[in-house]
Amino acid sequence: MNGNETIFDRIYHTNEWQGTHSHSGPSSNMERTQSLRDALPGIIDKYSIKTFLDAPCGDFYWMKSLVPNLSISYIGADIVKDLVSANQRAFGTEKIRFTHLDLTVGPIPAADVLFCRDCLFHLSYIDIALVLKNFLISDCRFFMTTSHINRNNFANSDIETGGWRWFDLFKTPFNFSETYVEAIVDGGGDRLMCMWRMGDVKFSIETYINTIKGDA
Repeated sequence: MNGNETIFDRIYHTNEWQGTHSHSGPSSNMERTQSLRDALPGIIDKYSIKTFLDAPCGDFYWMKSLVPNLSISYIGADIVKDLVSANQRAFGTEKIRFTHLDLTVGPIPAADVLFCRDCLFHLSYIDIALVLKNFLISDCRFFMTTSHINRNNFANSDIETGGWRWFDLFKTPFNFSETYVEAIVDGGGDRLMCMWRMGDVKFSIETYINTIKGDA
């Protein structure tokens, strides 16, 4: 195991995020994912999404009620190997498969969308840069990820991977373009899942990566 694998393996096996229903944390329960479960089928149809990459997929707790009813090929990817194996045994089908993946290492599988929920706010700036770099060289058309709704004008901060902080992709040092094509209020109302076409977010990602390289 590399360092990040060790961190997230511990978090999962000790239920460090204290999820009552899911070891992926309380934001993976059915109540806090209701808006996503309502909105995703329409988005998948609207943008002709055929291959859906969910990374990190966690324990598939809420997705298992949604994915079997969609006309997609689903790839669930996660850094925790035991979790991936358990998911594949319990839920794997011809159209649903699970694979081990460290997003900071890659490669990211080809898909119409990389759905990356509640992930980046657990990573250091350097690790976020690695994830985004791997996304840019992937064969994914869309990127869908989490940004907190910044009601209190908080500033972004760096952390050690495995921690947590409030996270606004539209403020420094990320400065993502607001040219997203979809935004779903998520997590009980404190965050958005925003979806960009790769071409619309490419410049913001490259600028962020170069900024982090310059600061390193």
